[in-house]
Amino acid sequence: MLKAFSLQGLRIVPVLVRHGAMYLLLCGTILGCNLFGQDDSGRTVSNAQIAKTIEALKAGDINALQDAANSGNREFVPILREQLRDRKAAFHGEVTTIQLGLAKAGEREQLQQIRCELEFGKSFPIQYNAFEKTKSVGGWFAIQTLSRFLADDPRFKKIWSDTGGTYASWQDYALMALPHLVPNSPLPPLSPIVDHSKEIELWESYLQTHQDSLSGLLPTGEGVVSSEEVCEPVLKQDPTIRRKAARQSRKQASLSEN
Repeated sequence: MLKAFSLQGLRIVPVLVRHGAMYLLLCGTILGCNLFGQDDSGRTVSNAQIAKTIEALKAGDINALQDAANSGNREFVPILREQLRDRKAAFHGEVTTIQLGLAKAGEREQLQQIRCELEFGKSFPIQYNAFEKTKSVGGWFAIQTLSRFLADDPRFKKIWSDTGGTYASWQDYALMALPHLVPNSPLPPLSPIVDHSKEIELWESYLQTHQDSLSGLLPTGEGVVSSEEVCEPVLKQDPTIRRKAARQSRKQASLSEN
């Protein structure tokens, strides 16, 4: 877990500290508090176990939903899609958990949503939540997505500040996350607000040299693109953003009435 600390007079606070309520919800229902870990989706699961989990999920067992979402097992794709589509389903409202489950199973629609949230989300909280989702999904999708922040681009080097504190740049966050995603990482997680030019060169060289093996890590994210033209309609239909907007609208209406 990222922790607040002081370096050269700067107070570096991950956005989840600033938006504590959002983090608690994310940790409690989506990531199981394991920000960098991945469920062992390669493990063997019997048909009986899958059937038992599906029945428990239909019966409203939240643990079964989390097991299905964390597994990355494509056998759960139909039931997860049904929960998302059917308004009367037990977990229709658990849109982020379902989104993550489908993304881990390699569903391009949900992988594209997460990529769009991260790169074109309209607020820093939306983008940071997508960053955490990307780490949770893992695979070549996450490696490729986060390695884009290593580019020599002022947008990725910008240090974010608001009334809640100062936040590391996207490049810093990527350098902290990639070692947890790349098998046999060439470097450990790096501290933010330091010149990491040499380390970035090493990362770029390593990723290029090992692309053949890394690109096979599931989910691969094949077909997912980084395009504002593509992402504009995707974000409008993204259920995780629409649900959050609806909650904010109801909250504002309640405040107005009072």
